[in-house]
Amino acid sequence: MSVPIYDATRGNFGFNDSDFTSLRSLPLYRKGSYDLPPYAVVTVAYTVTSFATTNSPSANTALLFNVLFAVMLAEKINEEGDL
Repeated sequence: MSVPIYDATRGNFGFNDSDFTSLRSLPLYRKGSYDLPPYAVVTVAYTVTSFATTNSPSANTALLFNVLFAVMLAEKINEEGDL
């Protein structure tokens, strides 16, 4: 299963309610067919689930991290002047 990567590099994604409400209107990064480039600035949304386990002798609780989506905010900074 792939995780959607939304491209917010050309917009003004501001982490407010309206931005998250319209998240699916953002284009997918390279139409959804590529992984993120190295050194990209992203926000990753995930959920955490904890549950009891008997599979490990050293721990009785396990954590499961489920990635929901990523939002690419900027690509790699190539030049010092880009800072």
